[in-house]
Amino acid sequence: MDLNKIKEYAKGYEKDMTAFLRAIVKNPGESCDEKAHVETIAAEMKKVGFDEVVIDTGKCYGIHGNWRQDHRI
Repeated sequence: MDLNKIKEYAKGYEKDMTAFLRAIVKNPGESCDEKAHVETIAAEMKKVGFDEVVIDTGKCYGIHGNWRQDHRI
């Protein structure tokens, strides 16, 4: 495994990764108030090619941060 090739490849995603992380940290994430985080993560998972993203609404009044993933290549 050539770590330099991996680093070079990852640089191509730097803008997208930075935007994603900024979107995550701009939202509050108190317990039972993770809806914005979960929606941001789910959108990113769909963007990068996950076939299915299922959000578990759990017991709280908002969306929980638990999801099932099914990623096939």
